[in-house]
Amino acid sequence: MNNAIRLKERLKQPGTIVAPGVYDCVGAKIVEKLGFQAVYMTGNGSVASKIGYPDIGLASANQMVEWAGNIANCVAIPLICDADNGYGDLNNVRYTVRQFETAGVAAIHIEDQGFPKKCGAMEGIKVIPAEEAAEKIRIAVKSRENMIIIGRSDSLAVYHDTKEMIRRLRLFADAGADIVYPEMIESIDQLKEITRQVDAPVMFDILECNDFNPTVKELENTGVKIVINCLTLMMSNCALMTRLLKEYKETGDTGSFRANMMELHEYERLMGLEAEQSIRTLLK
Repeated sequence: MNNAIRLKERLKQPGTIVAPGVYDCVGAKIVEKLGFQAVYMTGNGSVASKIGYPDIGLASANQMVEWAGNIANCVAIPLICDADNGYGDLNNVRYTVRQFETAGVAAIHIEDQGFPKKCGAMEGIKVIPAEEAAEKIRIAVKSRENMIIIGRSDSLAVYHDTKEMIRRLRLFADAGADIVYPEMIESIDQLKEITRQVDAPVMFDILECNDFNPTVKELENTGVKIVINCLTLMMSNCALMTRLLKEYKETGDTGSFRANMMELHEYERLMGLEAEQSIRTLLK
């Protein structure tokens, strides 16, 4: 049973799946070590980490697939990945789906943004017609073997209309999306309306950039099935690195941070050093 099938089976069970967002293999290993049932690869964080630019459509499908494959191959839990807007027309979507599935990714989300696409929290978002976006979902579903297809809509940031968001999510569900993902939700009531009116499991992104920051329990009570954290770790790590390096530059000493650092041998165990060294026993 591959991870896509495992995730599908887990979706049938009660409760909400929490998939913390990571941008590299180290984060994914920590997520797995702490017992989370899935992990999410953030597009925004991955672009920032790998090429040092904002999430404005610069990463290609091949780059995202390569980064996702690295993460999928270093952990045993299912990986959910950002696949942006499919990177082009229907042919691009088909290619994208097949490449992500070959890389071992359990689920991807495809959004209804046009070009150039942006992080959903940025200004100037543009979306394509709902029916055109649904065609992308339909071809994605027809192109996969087992991988879960998630239909994401960024229309709320454009139209500020919950009804239009619901209309789009319904079209995605009708096109075969296993899960729907409304971006930039502003309230619990809005989210309840979506979970009530859309006949598909709902995924929600906790993004600490506005006043709406519900807990996992609150989201579970609304019927949300998957919770991801797009930038929680990235923003936290950026703040920590800035404080540490600022103090180090000023004082030449990292001492005040050492108590909060992972111990070297614990870090080595996290990276799997013991398992890699034990390969020599196979030669005996």
